[in-house]
Amino acid sequence: MSSFLSTAFKLTVISGILVGVLLCLFSGWLSMKILMTPEYQYVFILFGLTVVFYGLNSFLIAVVNGHKAFKNTILSIF
Repeated sequence: MSSFLSTAFKLTVISGILVGVLLCLFSGWLSMKILMTPEYQYVFILFGLTVVFYGLNSFLIAVVNGHKAFKNTILSIF
């Protein structure tokens, strides 16, 4: 189980970094093609910088939920 979670964690981080770099590199092009203006290029850069954290958040919630401890974790925070 530990090696499975370790592999899933590594894949999440690597794919998040790869997608984030691609979003930052092609932010101008994406802004022109999707939003029809270069004015919102910063939106894609911002998302590119945060996509790794979003992926990690989803991964950790899935792990906690898989261990049936989500409710206990949330209640212990509050």
